[in-house]
Amino acid sequence: MAKRAAGRKPEVSRGEILDAALGCFAARGYHETSMDDIASRAGLSKGAIYWHFAGKRELFLALVDRFSEHALGSLAAVADAPDWRAALRAIFANVRAQLDSGMQIFRLGLEYIALCARDEEIRVRAERAQGVWKAAVEKQIARGVAAGELREVDAGAVGQLIDAAIDGLMLARMMRPDLDLEPAWIAAEEIFWRGLRA
Repeated sequence: MAKRAAGRKPEVSRGEILDAALGCFAARGYHETSMDDIASRAGLSKGAIYWHFAGKRELFLALVDRFSEHALGSLAAVADAPDWRAALRAIFANVRAQLDSGMQIFRLGLEYIALCARDEEIRVRAERAQGVWKAAVEKQIARGVAAGELREVDAGAVGQLIDAAIDGLMLARMMRPDLDLEPAWIAAEEIFWRGLRA
């Protein structure tokens, strides 16, 4: 891949580096990816990568942080939802829309699991990223319970269950890329709505 012209704005090349790192980590795994791989994919010199990031670990941490920021941005519509029902539907619609585009992030999430046991900073950042989405779901379930429209449930436990179901669907898609998840997702939503009604 040809090297791009020098003198680009630092914030532009930083984003490109993160995109390249995500692609490499998702395709080859964290340990099998080298800084040379990332530089080649980004079309930059290794020096340009090191100008922005001290090393592969810092790239990984920056991707975790970027995922957190993206999760917060994607949940912005939830804050404007008129009630818990509309908010949950917006959250679920967002998840469904990202089932395909989110596969790289999901593969990276599997790397989190492996690395979290050995790296406290990665564990804390990964939990924060995961917590953003989970907290949004729990808040809306609690609103529905408070309104008397959902039966008394532990919002945290239900949020954890929904999160696990999504992870399971993503894992199934990763193992079978041609798998149509739409019927399973529709069934999961129906079970959720019926099961929680007061």
